[in-house]
Amino acid sequence: MKLMRSLRYVVLAPLALALAGGHARAAEVPFEVHGSFTILEQYDKHEFEVALEGTASVGGPFVGQFVANRNGHGSRIRGTVTLVFAEGTLTFKYGVAYDPATDLFEGDFRVTEGSGVFAGATGSGEIRYPLNSWTQPFMMSGALNL
Repeated sequence: MKLMRSLRYVVLAPLALALAGGHARAAEVPFEVHGSFTILEQYDKHEFEVALEGTASVGGPFVGQFVANRNGHGSRIRGTVTLVFAEGTLTFKYGVAYDPATDLFEGDFRVTEGSGVFAGATGSGEIRYPLNSWTQPFMMSGALNL
């Protein structure tokens, strides 16, 4: 009798937790990206089609393509980017401003969507890149909740 009661608690406790909305907490992992970008086309003074490629600490190699929007003075750029990995995609919004002290565009990114291994992902961090450099590198540093 005691064995049956114990087994009932072992089986019913996780079920009750699941029905009450309890679930495993997402794991936060560092997210570092190193890549390069190429401006493919300029549509007008304020919109640019951009291609990306690089490697991320989570997901590995990626490619991507997006339209960047620049303000009238060219000191702020924003956009929505999707990185395409072998096992999923990660979409984020970003906004950067030019900092003359560092000669970099610097700002924040926020994950808005993911698919595959990134389904349900959230996260944020910093993004920075020089403009008009020969190699057009960009870097991201933050955290993902998977």
